[in-house]
Amino acid sequence: MVKRTSSNLLLAVMMVFVLAGLMVAGEGQPVYAATIAVNTTDDELNTDGDCSLREAIQAANTDSAVDACVTGSGADTITVPAGTYPLTIGSSAAPLFGSHLRIDSDLTLSGAGAGSTIIEAGGNFRIFLIFSSPSQPVVTISGLTIRNGKSFGANPGGGIQNGGTLTTVAVSIAKAR
Repeated sequence: MVKRTSSNLLLAVMMVFVLAGLMVAGEGQPVYAATIAVNTTDDELNTDGDCSLREAIQAANTDSAVDACVTGSGADTITVPAGTYPLTIGSSAAPLFGSHLRIDSDLTLSGAGAGSTIIEAGGNFRIFLIFSSPSQPVVTISGLTIRNGKSFGANPGGGIQNGGTLTTVAVSIAKAR
């Protein structure tokens, strides 16, 4: 009789652990890093149903959907197809980010090749600011040209001002001052 009681107790304890495991497994699924596909060369931050480079970076920074750019969590990848992407938004139109493209989180920015994907600032402002607060983002930029960026004042980096950990692969930086 004692054997049967201890067997029943062991079975009951095992059932509690199995049920607890099933309850944890049944909770909402986590959102993982996303691949965000840019599909317009326009420099915009609006809700017109496409995904600009600026909107893709904001989606990656905030881990939330922006216009037609998908949401992810963690180190997202932004794919930028061939084309010239002129940066035209002034700081008043993008108050959270300024004229430059501000990167606040870990991400990979992947173009179609330095000869075919061009980010152009027209000599008006910096192109990328990899922001160092509150964390130091780990950023990889590959397969694109960064052209005609301009820094102002004592802050260097007309093409890229880096406050994180930056890796560039097959990137051309031209006429940045």
